Amino acid sequence: MTSSVLPRVLFDHGRHTLSVRNIEARLDVLAFEGHEHLSQPFTYRVEFTSTERDLAAETLLGQ
Repeated sequence: MTSSVLPRVLFDHGRHTLSVRNIEARLDVLAFEGHEHLSQPFTYRVEFTSTERDLAAETLLGQ
């Protein structure tokens, strides 16, 4: 199949956003993954970016 017949895929960083309580800044998700196992706590890891440079980690973690 030639590239002219393949559907065009557009990449958009703003496809997923993250909402955090009491944070008004726009948070764009770069990557995320989750793990769960029987009889074990689940975990999620979220990587995100923001144009706000003064976001304190304490305001984001545990929310």
